[in-house]
Amino acid sequence: MQENRKNILISIGFVVILILVFIINILSKDTEKVNSTPYVLNNYMNQSTSYVEGILKKHSLTPILIGDGSTVVGQYPSSTTEVTMGSKVLLLTDGQKYTMPSMLGWSRKEAEAFASLTGVEIKMNGLGSIYAQSITKGTELKQGTEIELYAK
Repeated sequence: MQENRKNILISIGFVVILILVFIINILSKDTEKVNSTPYVLNNYMNQSTSYVEGILKKHSLTPILIGDGSTVVGQYPSSTTEVTMGSKVLLLTDGQKYTMPSMLGWSRKEAEAFASLTGVEIKMNGLGSIYAQSITKGTELKQGTEIELYAK
């Protein structure tokens, strides 16, 4: 009888250890670190848009081309700024035609940088990420155009 109890307790202990190992494995997979190594932007002025796009994408950044030109004449954030993976980099080109991008998910700061680079006006309603805009993506923009943005 004593031997049976001892075997049962050993079996229960073994099962508890297996469950704990299983839980630890699951938790360690959920907490794996994402590679968020910062990248310091260079000065991309007077470089081709295709070249700069390639560099930025290689570093998991999101280039946003402004204008229909082929050479970069302005950028945001500026050179020497440290950015993280997934950050947007606005590139003003030497083209004369600007079209409205989708600003969904953009920050106020990114929208203000777009306005500064293009000469359009923005009216911001709310705080946080942009969820709606008054001008449809793809619409041609003229200097002084007012864009109403809604954030939450």
